[in-house]
Amino acid sequence: MRARRPKSHGLKTLRRPDSFSDLLKMKALLLSLGLFVVCALLVFVAPHHRRKEELFKPCTLGEVYRDVLREMPRDVGGRGLIFLILLNVTGMWASLFPVIFVGMTRLWPLGQAPGVIYLMAGLVAVLGAAANFLAMLVSHMSFGFGVSNSSQGETPFIWIIPLFQILFGAGSIVVGCSTRFAELVSQWVN
Repeated sequence: MRARRPKSHGLKTLRRPDSFSDLLKMKALLLSLGLFVVCALLVFVAPHHRRKEELFKPCTLGEVYRDVLREMPRDVGGRGLIFLILLNVTGMWASLFPVIFVGMTRLWPLGQAPGVIYLMAGLVAVLGAAANFLAMLVSHMSFGFGVSNSSQGETPFIWIIPLFQILFGAGSIVVGCSTRFAELVSQWVN
C-alpha cells in the first residue's frame, strides 16, 4: 500500500533546494544580491580620497550625494539647478545600474525586448559614471584666486568606481545593439 501524502489545502508547500541545480535556478537573485552588496560597498564604504583630519570633505560617493542633496546651491539659476539635479540622478542611476541591469534581464528577456531600452539605459549609466567621476574630483578641489588645487590623496577607488559602472553601462549598450551578445548575456544571467 502507498503512504498517503498530507493534504496541502490548496497551498504550495515550500521545499529546500535539494541540489546545486536548484540553486542555479536562483542565479539571477543571487547575482542581484551580490551586485547590490558590491554597489553599496563602492558607494558607502570605498573612499575615493584619503581622509585628512583637518579637512571635512566627502571621501565616499555616498557622502558626495549627501552633500549635494543637503546643500543644494541656492544661487544657481533654474536651468543650472535642473542640470545639477539631473547629474546627481544619473550618478545614482550609474551606482545602482549593475543591479538594475540584472533586473531588466528578468523583466524584459534579452531576446524579446526592444534593444533601445538597453541602449538608452546603458548610455545613461555611462553618463552617470562620468558625472560620478567628476563629482569625486570636484569634491576635493579648492578654488581660489584663479587657481584650482586638487588634493593628492586619491585612492585607487577613484578609478575603480567609475570603471565598474562603465563596464555595466557599456555591456548594456552592446546588448542593445547586438542580438548575439544579448543571447550570451541571457544564458549567463538566467
